[in-house]
Amino acid sequence: MSTPPSPPQQSHYYGASMPPIPAPNPEVIVYIVSLVVVGIVALAAETVVSAHWVEFAKWATAAYLISRGIAKLGKVLENR
Repeated sequence: MSTPPSPPQQSHYYGASMPPIPAPNPEVIVYIVSLVVVGIVALAAETVVSAHWVEFAKWATAAYLISRGIAKLGKVLENR
């Protein structure tokens, strides 16, 4: 009759107590990419001026904030 092996020792490393970094939601990636693309078009094209880029950025930001609010509201209502 032999004794069971002891469990392996857990070693501690730097940053073990830090929580993992959350992955960004896909909406923020689409938001940033769309702003960059429209910004490049506004710089390159003669017919699209910076005022058009600002207008697009304004409405894209509003849509993004509304979508995040709806998503968070859905999580709150789901937890009830």
